[in-house]
Amino acid sequence: MVGRELSGVGKNPADVVFQVWNSSGRSFPTLSAASDCVLTANPDSLPTAVLKRWIALPPSTSYRSDVDLPVSKEVYMSPGRYRVAATYISGGIEEQYWQDCLKFSPEDIAKLPFPAWQGKAKSNFIWIEIRKPGARKGPS
Repeated sequence: MVGRELSGVGKNPADVVFQVWNSSGRSFPTLSAASDCVLTANPDSLPTAVLKRWIALPPSTSYRSDVDLPVSKEVYMSPGRYRVAATYISGGIEEQYWQDCLKFSPEDIAKLPFPAWQGKAKSNFIWIEIRKPGARKGPS
């Protein structure tokens, strides 16, 4: 199971976090979110609640999701080359218990027939170039 919604803000049980560095190697802060909740009765069964947040990914397959890269004004306003990398972070279904305030116990979650992958997976990095509006690439 892998995360269905990847916002790039770090507010889901599984999410993608972007790191950006300028050409001098200076990194820019990443975005994150925090929340609190009060456990209430969930209108869905546990498998239905889980499948709203996760996608079953069979072996040797992949899943693609488009995510807007939240870029700080400092990067956006400064033309130059930037290195970008992403990290997929998954707290598993147990994390959904806290994120969605599910009124299911961790013991109930452990009985599910499908696990969600937990951990971090880092991407390769790419270089992007931000130019001034109207600027042409390469020699004039």
